[in-house]
Amino acid sequence: MHRMVLTREGRQNLSHIFTLNPPWTSDSNVSDIDVQYFFSNIYSQFQGAVQYSGDNREGYSDGHGIPDMCAIMTNDSYGNPIENIAAFNKYMTIFYQDGGDFEGTDNSYAEFIKHMKNYQNQSPGKFCPNPKYRCHSKRRKGQVVKR
Repeated sequence: MHRMVLTREGRQNLSHIFTLNPPWTSDSNVSDIDVQYFFSNIYSQFQGAVQYSGDNREGYSDGHGIPDMCAIMTNDSYGNPIENIAAFNKYMTIFYQDGGDFEGTDNSYAEFIKHMKNYQNQSPGKFCPNPKYRCHSKRRKGQVVKR
């Protein structure tokens, strides 16, 4: 993945594999922060699965931890390790957005910052770093607040 991100063709392939939104095209001017944001989004899927594996609370009581991560990452049917990573990213994205269709991998650092700047307009006591994901209440620990 690191080698792929270094070329326009490689970035276009990553964009296709991970369904990046917005996509990296041949005309995209991809900055270092864009690349860091992409990798951060992918790494965070693994961090969440490992951190909450076995917690047996909320959605994690029905999987989405280390066993599911390993099952996806070792599944030969995806064709190659990058496809396995993309499949795991899709699996966790659907989980974090409370189901539904996979629409893609958020890939705009500028949009993320814009959302965070607008945080002050959110309801008191709620934190939602990504508007597509579940928002967690800061007032009552563990309660999930849907948008």
